[in-house]
Amino acid sequence: MKQGLLLLLLFVALHARAQSDFRPGYALTLTGDTLRGQVDYRGNTRNTRVCQFRSTASAATTEYTPDQLRGYGVSGGQQYLSTELPGKVPTKVFMQIIVQGGLSIFRYTDTDDKEFFYARKGAEPLQALVQRDTTINTFDKYTRLQTSSRQRQYFYRNVLWSRMADCPAAQVMLPKVSLVQSELAKVGQAYNQCKGTAQYAVTKPASRLRYSVMAGVYQSAVLALDDAEENVALSSTRPTFGAAVQILPGGFSPKLSLLFQAMFLQQVYDKAYNGKGMGFFAGTTVPRTIHLELTSVRLPLMLRYTFLNRTVQPYIQGGPVAVLNFNSNATRSDYNSVNKTTYTREVPIRSYGFGVMAGGGLAFALHQRHSVFVEVRADMFDNTSQARRSFSGMRGVSLMGGYTFGN
Repeated sequence: MKQGLLLLLLFVALHARAQSDFRPGYALTLTGDTLRGQVDYRGNTRNTRVCQFRSTASAATTEYTPDQLRGYGVSGGQQYLSTELPGKVPTKVFMQIIVQGGLSIFRYTDTDDKEFFYARKGAEPLQALVQRDTTINTFDKYTRLQTSSRQRQYFYRNVLWSRMADCPAAQVMLPKVSLVQSELAKVGQAYNQCKGTAQYAVTKPASRLRYSVMAGVYQSAVLALDDAEENVALSSTRPTFGAAVQILPGGFSPKLSLLFQAMFLQQVYDKAYNGKGMGFFAGTTVPRTIHLELTSVRLPLMLRYTFLNRTVQPYIQGGPVAVLNFNSNATRSDYNSVNKTTYTREVPIRSYGFGVMAGGGLAFALHQRHSVFVEVRADMFDNTSQARRSFSGMRGVSLMGGYTFGN
């Protein structure tokens, strides 16, 4: 089974690697001509290095470097400008345009998926927008203790301050501006509006919904505490399946999303052992059987962080889980060898519970709006039984696979 799963994952990974994501767009040649067609969009890291363009879906693909184009873009999406990246050895790259006008703001994503921002006023050279955190160590001569504190220096505010000196109305925004795309965009737009210059500004992407169906195997364990203060471990391995809605908020980082899931699960635990006798049978052992059967729906609400700009996208996720037990049966049976009788006691089970869940996985793009995924997740819950000393909270691990579709 493991070899088959590995072969399946390898096949899916190779298939995903060969996939492209062509979207309607344009390429601007060095002579100023605009080529209309389709642009292969695979994330910011790759988009800063190369542009793959084709005139139609059936046409051959041409690969352009920053030395061969003025820029390119996706219709209704991100726009890139070919420009020199400042440094000891200037290198031409495609920078994403955040705001372009009298004051322009650009974003560059390197091969390590790190973001950098740059500003340019008119035809001036690009200036890096940076901040720096330093650790300051202070020694107290009275207590003879050393304390450390972090101090942040906002160099980018000084860069923008000097370039916005001719518009005090926009300049006053700078003391509260953070080094994030949304706030830099507001500052750039405010300055350009103040000066009355034409500008392009990246539009806020709309929120999107995606849907998933999934199935897998869930292995769980629970402790049963019998009347003789013995902890007895019970385990169960059963199939599970469910569905999910994934919300990708337009105003947040594209790496963050919120997931609402509903998972159906039937669990059966059985354990037969020789337990300690009670009452008249104290000091002896009795054949004992514990049975626990649960049918439940679990409702996780998880925050997911996806590592974008890769052919295969890893992700991590976690959050709270509510569980609804709508069918349960829990008993403890002791066999009396003297009168050949089995005594069975029912154990009341809670109708609901709460827990936490965390895990990670890999998503493989099959198409712009379709992907498959595999993931591993672990969870833990509060008490299963109504009485605290009957059944503990469950602990489990699941291996899931599924299919995602939507915008």
